[in-house]
Amino acid sequence: MTGVALATLGLVIVVAIIGFGIGRGGDRPDGTVVGAGGLTRTNAPLSGLGTPPPVPTAVGSRSVETSPERPFTLANDPRADGVAVVCLDPGHGGDDDGFVQPGDQGQDTLVEAELNLAHARELATRLEGRGIVVALTRQDEGGPNDANDDVNGDGETYDTAIEAGESVYEAMRTADYDDLQARINVCNRAAADMLVSMHINGFYERETARGFETWYTGCRVFGDQSEHLAGLAYRALAERFDTVGFVTEARGVKNDCEVDVDASNGQLAQSMLMTGPELPGQLVPSEMPGVIVESLFVSNPEDAAFLASDEGATSIVDAYEDAILAFFAEAP
Repeated sequence: MTGVALATLGLVIVVAIIGFGIGRGGDRPDGTVVGAGGLTRTNAPLSGLGTPPPVPTAVGSRSVETSPERPFTLANDPRADGVAVVCLDPGHGGDDDGFVQPGDQGQDTLVEAELNLAHARELATRLEGRGIVVALTRQDEGGPNDANDDVNGDGETYDTAIEAGESVYEAMRTADYDDLQARINVCNRAAADMLVSMHINGFYERETARGFETWYTGCRVFGDQSEHLAGLAYRALAERFDTVGFVTEARGVKNDCEVDVDASNGQLAQSMLMTGPELPGQLVPSEMPGVIVESLFVSNPEDAAFLASDEGATSIVDAYEDAILAFFAEAP
């Protein structure tokens, strides 16, 4: 993801348009998010995951947006067959490359969309080998809505927006809502127990920005479960990087519900759209705990070199696997 206007999970909350979550190759300008008084960080010890635990023989399924009187837990609606289902969302794809880091001095160009997909494919293979059902929001280099359909049912697509005289910027915004809805639909139709949106950060203006972070939407009925999943992913990345001696910045576990947003600006949404609540007429929400993981900054030379290495790729996928298995093992 990048630090210029458009975000991959939705539009950047402070620099851009619709809050988190949309975009043709853009993310937050991290380091410091403007109006970031609500960002939270977890200072919990980074040890304790150890060897990935075995998958339990019975795991509950996701629940839809239930009432506050019946909080979401994995035990609320157990599957008869005890099968765990994970929805993996490799960010970007199609005509959206995410952040692209041109190769220098003989190094390969790094494309965020390609890295996300490679990590997701390897992770899916590992999880399926453990008996976990995996749904992928995209299977290849294409996007989930390359047909440019009106997936969110608002009566608009990129083409109709252009034909109506809207700017390219507004048309892209329309297309991104359809893209995100297509991803969410994959997860909801799979009745997934969790949503893991896989991304890599980037910041064009400041290559010194580096490190890993996780985001969750704490103001949903299953916000506690999402926070727990985000914490597991964060600590797993820290531990795996430490194991191989890779040093980078630990940027925190962040609740998007606590970021200051100008409520008078109708173009801004409070939450990451992949994990956030319903936006009537624009977005049907995901129905399970979710986390958005920014594993490193591809725009930073040191992070990029690690991302390009076999050791880096393995460490990141190991961390995802650790967190997912730990989440299921700790389910009530």
